[in-house]
Amino acid sequence: MSVVQRDRQFFNLETANTFGIIFDASDEANYNRVSSFVRHIQSKNKIVKAIGFINYKLYPHYIMQKITFDYITLKDINQLMKPVSRHSLEFIQQDFDILIDFNLLRNPILRYISGLSLAKFKIGRFDERDKEIFDFMIQGIEDQNTAVFAKEVLHYLEVLQPKN
Repeated sequence: MSVVQRDRQFFNLETANTFGIIFDASDEANYNRVSSFVRHIQSKNKIVKAIGFINYKLYPHYIMQKITFDYITLKDINQLMKPVSRHSLEFIQQDFDILIDFNLLRNPILRYISGLSLAKFKIGRFDERDKEIFDFMIQGIEDQNTAVFAKEVLHYLEVLQPKN
């Protein structure tokens, strides 16, 4: 994946205004944990836009249509396994202050969106292969442990401060 040209900057919970969230919405428990995380960020008067990948052609019963959530399904993926929906292309073009990638299983479709995102500060799970994508990576997170990842992300966003 080629590296996208973007305006890299450091942000924390206090300095950021806009957040982009990427996650796998194929699992109901994961969907609920990310929804809770989004509500928490919104409670801090932040603007949040989330995009979830659903590994089905139709939305599962638990998916609720929300203004801040968009979804891509298998119908929105081309033969090269790249998302081509309007939602995914708009998400990539938004220059969020912070992008948080909850793609703990390295889904290539979500990884593609993260890699091309114009977000200024990108956060994801540690993986040597993703050093060019993320500005800050969190180590020691097990596969699908979204709750621990969310807790760690919030911790670092609250304690890290920009250099003076």
